[in-house]
Amino acid sequence: MIRVTPWVGVATNYEEQFKESQRMLMALAKMKSTIGFQAEMTLSLRVLDSVSRHARTRADRVALEKIAMKYLRSLEKQSNTVRAELTGVPYPDEHARGKITLNDFCSPESLPLHQRDQAYVKARTQIERLPVVYETCLGRLAAMAGLLKEFCKHPRKKGVFLLASDAGQV
Repeated sequence: MIRVTPWVGVATNYEEQFKESQRMLMALAKMKSTIGFQAEMTLSLRVLDSVSRHARTRADRVALEKIAMKYLRSLEKQSNTVRAELTGVPYPDEHARGKITLNDFCSPESLPLHQRDQAYVKARTQIERLPVVYETCLGRLAAMAGLLKEFCKHPRKKGVFLLASDAGQV
């Protein structure tokens, strides 16, 4: 009979942890491919902030409105690129709405150009949510790696690893 130790619990959940790590890695890879667009979106949002604050006269507003529309279109293009990258990529964690994609979580709707304030808020939300998911994925992978490291340090009887498929045979 093999003695069951606290670390066996790590191994008995091996298949699920492997699946989880695959979800995390897929999400990280897709999010990483959008980082450049997120930086461009941040710049566009800063320009839009500045334009809104500096329009003092009617002439200023007309001139600045053209600049704002240029950056708003750029923001829309960048946002759509990020949305396309994240479409179909499963959200790597449980969510109150059930199974959703990264796109559903980070940027479920396209930016409404005719409503600058709403477009600004949706773009800002998109930029803020992606790093949170990215950090969560990295943290969970690091935690899994830590558990695996501890499990591998633990002395094993006869070199046996218990996997979920073997758990009932203990």
